[in-house]
Amino acid sequence: MMRVSMNVSDNDILEANCTVKYDYTIVSGDERFFRMMGENSRFPINRLVHSEDRALFESFLDGGGADPVFVRLQLKNNIYRWVLIGRIKSEEAERIGLTELHIQDILTQSSKFELYFNNVRKYRSFMNLFKEKFFEYDFSTDIICIYFYINGHSEIIERCSLEEWQKRMVSLNYVEGLNVEKFNRMCDDIRGGTDSFSITFQSSILSKGGRRDTLNFRGETICEGLSRRLVVGIIYEMGGRIDDKNILYDIDASKDPATGLLNKKAVTEEIISAITDARQNGLKSSMYLAIIDIDDFKNVNDTYGHYFGDEVIHSFSSVLKMHLGNMGIAGRIGGDEFICLLTGYNDEEEVRGFLKAIRGGLKYSLAQRQRGYNFSVSIGVSSFPGDGDTYEKLFRIADGALYLAKEKGKDRYIIYDEKMHGEIIAEMLRTGRIRGSGFMKPLDKAGMAAELTARLVKHGKSAVDDILKELMSRIDVHGISVYSVKSKKCVLTLGDYFSMPRLVKILNDDKYTAMFDENGVNAVNNVTSFAMDFYDTYRSFLDSRICSSLQISFKQAGGFIGVICFDTFGENRRKWSSEDIFTVYMVVKTIANVDGF
Repeated sequence: MMRVSMNVSDNDILEANCTVKYDYTIVSGDERFFRMMGENSRFPINRLVHSEDRALFESFLDGGGADPVFVRLQLKNNIYRWVLIGRIKSEEAERIGLTELHIQDILTQSSKFELYFNNVRKYRSFMNLFKEKFFEYDFSTDIICIYFYINGHSEIIERCSLEEWQKRMVSLNYVEGLNVEKFNRMCDDIRGGTDSFSITFQSSILSKGGRRDTLNFRGETICEGLSRRLVVGIIYEMGGRIDDKNILYDIDASKDPATGLLNKKAVTEEIISAITDARQNGLKSSMYLAIIDIDDFKNVNDTYGHYFGDEVIHSFSSVLKMHLGNMGIAGRIGGDEFICLLTGYNDEEEVRGFLKAIRGGLKYSLAQRQRGYNFSVSIGVSSFPGDGDTYEKLFRIADGALYLAKEKGKDRYIIYDEKMHGEIIAEMLRTGRIRGSGFMKPLDKAGMAAELTARLVKHGKSAVDDILKELMSRIDVHGISVYSVKSKKCVLTLGDYFSMPRLVKILNDDKYTAMFDENGVNAVNNVTSFAMDFYDTYRSFLDSRICSSLQISFKQAGGFIGVICFDTFGENRRKWSSEDIFTVYMVVKTIANVDGF
């Protein structure tokens, strides 16, 4: 007889969600569920319930009972545990004959309740320290609530239906003119459950018509399983105080506009940086590179139209973001193709749980939209450092594994195993059947630096402007500015600056010159680093929309003679890689030699 575990350490996944059919078949689950159940997730869930509890469980499921039941469930280690299984209310799921379940380990509930209670008190104390206002929107009630904390208690500013609040704010002229469009767009983001949003506009919402404020609403959607539950957020009143967030602007050049994921260029750079850092730091734990392709996507477009094709892309992106969370990096690299680097998984079994979750999530999210059509994805996976320690090699292997998954019938994932797949993928690379190094090849920045410096040496001063414009485009910066200490002004600008930062005021300041390393480089990943010592300059960076800056100084025996800045705009702060710095440094030093500034 199977023993029943009473030891929490037998399994560290104590809470999960899954979706089952009327015949008890498990059709999808979140990552925690697949990690909890392992290969047992292939079996009908009623067969995993202890025989003595099975009738109770089946009665609960078949009878539509609202009250959760205590049963013993067989987990991946084949040990039964007492769990509390409850029903998640979902009209979408019920409409197509599915039931969403929430599973909790009962041995931890009393201690978790105490922990939650203490956390509530702690977070209320934290919120009491904030001057900002908060907002929540409940999908089940359509109620939006705006409030702030004082003396440990919340004070309600607004509490009504979202539609009523939206109409009233406009009809009372609390939001006027061009700001109405942004306000309505924010309400649509809240109502539609956008994963995250940040919108700034002017209104007198908080003062009830008394004064006009510049407000930034920043929110995120909280999901339970595949169902949207709450939108929560903070309202920032834009004033003169130091702010660690560039929240005035909705520009984010790194994002794919259709999905909110990183775009091809940004995700490639992020993954390359993560792999490079891991290699240089001697990381031994595994990371996994997954390339994901939506099966027969052209057929979806041809059959249902491009509008529905966009909905499929958006649905899968939402599933991917929800299950990945903060456990890795994800982006869209093609029309129906995605890539992610999994950084927070302990072993291959946990990775399999994630892959099962995103495959099942796509099927479930679109099942009610086009019944009878099998929405699926194929996935190829390689691992760092076992399969390679460079992006290019890991991509080639994962791409080969994806190709194999397609050839084997699609709707599956293949995690590369050299013994099983090595010779096959090597042959496909030789014959050109897979893309190899020609696709998504990272920018050869060392080669680019050599090319540009050679052109500078050959053509001299006349080539400087063209070289800088080309460099700005190829390393993806939005503006270049050159400052002279002698003339105390900006002597050259390239790019669309909203206004120029007040950098000349601090060029001779010892605290500023100390920010540069021995090579004359100051890599500013976040302009907030200027806020403490150079507040006016910091505010001018915000006014100029600059969020990150790579600064190279020109020196003579007497000290600084000038600084050249490579700036990025918006709110997506840039982490300057060693390759970025090397490329810019080589080009700038060559310019200094040929141009004399």
